Amino acid sequence: MTSPESMPAAPEVASDPLLDTISGAVSASQESPTVMRIGVVTQIIEGSQITVKISGSEVLINCSYLFGQYFPLVGDRVIVFKQDSQWFCIGQMSGEIGSNNDLTNSSFEQGTVPNTPTGWSINVISSGAGVPTFETANPGATVVSGKQIADFGTDSVGAGTSVADVFSAAIPATAGSNWVAAYWLIGAFIGSVPPQFSDLDFFIQFLDNTSAVIVEYNINSFSIGVDILSLLYRRIDLTAFPAGYVQAPANTFYARVKFTGTFRLPAVSFASFFLDNVILRQVD
Repeated sequence: MTSPESMPAAPEVASDPLLDTISGAVSASQESPTVMRIGVVTQIIEGSQITVKISGSEVLINCSYLFGQYFPLVGDRVIVFKQDSQWFCIGQMSGEIGSNNDLTNSSFEQGTVPNTPTGWSINVISSGAGVPTFETANPGATVVSGKQIADFGTDSVGAGTSVADVFSAAIPATAGSNWVAAYWLIGAFIGSVPPQFSDLDFFIQFLDNTSAVIVEYNINSFSIGVDILSLLYRRIDLTAFPAGYVQAPANTFYARVKFTGTFRLPAVSFASFFLDNVILRQVD
């Protein structure tokens, strides 16, 4: 019998670079596990990054986000992941924790079709193309929140221009507080031949203790000359308001949002903006 000392040595096996790479990657991943956190957006650099304050702490982190799919708004509650040293935001949380909204009847569920939604009011400024209305509607499947939306529009008899303001209920606010606003445009329809443009301007207003307007900020403007058949998220214009919010001036007691619709129409035509899930939010 051959003794163990005299047995030939096993041949050397060449290392596999691919296996070495995979082994190294696995080891690295074990040393740097993925971390998930929930936080609140505090700053936005459009197309670049957002700053998120981690919930339950004072820690601020800079995150990349899904540009073109997630449209950040200051105050959004978001989910963030960390891999190695990189933080990444996958988007805003849905449901009650994601709404973070101070506005009353923001998705127009209160009120019967086809009447003005509860907590909202309309002031007709001109009716050259017909009297504008702001009414609850049931669009079927296309909604963001709940089952009802708001239809802001007019049907024309003669050619002309109609203008109206729509106001939310006012909510308490204090001087120096910061506010953001946004809404979902479910769709828009222009039944005019030839096509003419209609406009929708979106404001944050601050009121004094007598409910008189101190100042208003036009935070988003939108014009249509053709039908809009897809969902659009309309938020505060970060070019005009790079901080991502507006600040309540001295003597502020209340805040609210205002939509101004301008409808330019030929005779026997119509225009409508369909709205849902309007947000008015105080932020730190």
